[in-house]
Amino acid sequence: MSKRTQSSPHSGREAVSRVELRIAASESASLGAGVRSPVELSPVAGALVVEFAAKLQQRLDAEGDDALDALDVGRVADRLVASVPSTQHSEWDELIGPFYDTAALVAWKRVTRQRLSILRRQHRLLSVRTRDGVTLHPSFQFDTDGGLTPALDGIVPLLQPALADDWSVALWFNTPIDEWQGRTPAEMLRGSAEDQESVRLRATEDAATLLASRTGAPASA
Repeated sequence: MSKRTQSSPHSGREAVSRVELRIAASESASLGAGVRSPVELSPVAGALVVEFAAKLQQRLDAEGDDALDALDVGRVADRLVASVPSTQHSEWDELIGPFYDTAALVAWKRVTRQRLSILRRQHRLLSVRTRDGVTLHPSFQFDTDGGLTPALDGIVPLLQPALADDWSVALWFNTPIDEWQGRTPAEMLRGSAEDQESVRLRATEDAATLLASRTGAPASA
């Protein structure tokens, strides 16, 4: 299996990536109903497909071409698609996004909605709600393996009483701090225990300052 991309004008878009799929001859080889090669994708989607193909080929080179023989291709494809966060077409995309909705996390992480609800109550998973009531989970809190940001549950409860809503909490985690060489609290939480403690102290100080500003009382030292 190989992929190649090239840019070309198409249907009013500035460019698309033309991804050509060449599959080893087999009676069972199929791209699925309604899908033909070459497949025309946006430049970002095309780059994603090519990057995945390269990493998949690396695995096959290491484990052999028969490593995926027992794979349920449709199920794996569903999980791969679910693992790609989506944008909300607003300024929040750049500030704290992109996002996973609940259905995407259920498919990607193979967890129940009830489990996600428990993680949210434990402050281990941060969520925000849109104006039309949709629950979203900012992708910054997941690492490349899908793991959650450590120590989040020790920080979120400190900030929630002081900030307007969980959108503001998410923004706090994504704000670069000069004293940390421009790293954000979310990035610091993935560092050492000392880094995590620095975030906790910063959250405590920021929350105290914000709460004091509402009451007019001085922040405690």
